[in-house]
Amino acid sequence: MTNLGEGEMHRTCDQCQAVGPVGSAKFMMNIGLLVAHFEQTRSGQFCSGCLWKNFWSYTFGNLILGPWGVKSFFIMPMFFFANITELLSGRQMLKRQIAELPPPR
Repeated sequence: MTNLGEGEMHRTCDQCQAVGPVGSAKFMMNIGLLVAHFEQTRSGQFCSGCLWKNFWSYTFGNLILGPWGVKSFFIMPMFFFANITELLSGRQMLKRQIAELPPPR
């Protein structure tokens, strides 16, 4: 957060460094192999554009790389729905922050 004086607080996107409303999210991707699996996460405060970019990147990664293993076949759907929940939660935070912004002068 950056304090700009006069009680105004602006937040910075962790990915693109844009100043403005941000939403908190943690996106997860499962990379399934036949005998093992790897998990990748990205969490932080994201602006609207970065929130959507990360959601689609991790969602497509789950759908393409996720189900290729016995364990991964069951983990991937959990990550898929968790990412949807994180997107909706992050969008709610963005909407609240936008509603709290003072009207333009």
